[in-house]
Amino acid sequence: MVFAIMPVFALGGIGTPALQSLATKQVDKEQQGQFQGVLASVLSLSAIIGPLFFSSAYFLVQKQWPGAI
Repeated sequence: MVFAIMPVFALGGIGTPALQSLATKQVDKEQQGQFQGVLASVLSLSAIIGPLFFSSAYFLVQKQWPGAI
């Protein structure tokens, strides 16, 4: 199962920098630092909220759907 999921994680590692580079082209040169700070903050916040959300969702459906994990 681990080998089947590895390409998904590899694409996730490539996708974030690609989207970030596309987004930075839309921002003025004077606001690049502020924009990069906002992006870093959003990524950090999602790293905190994502696991909390999915662990709560798993807790709610674990009895009805034991294979949800």
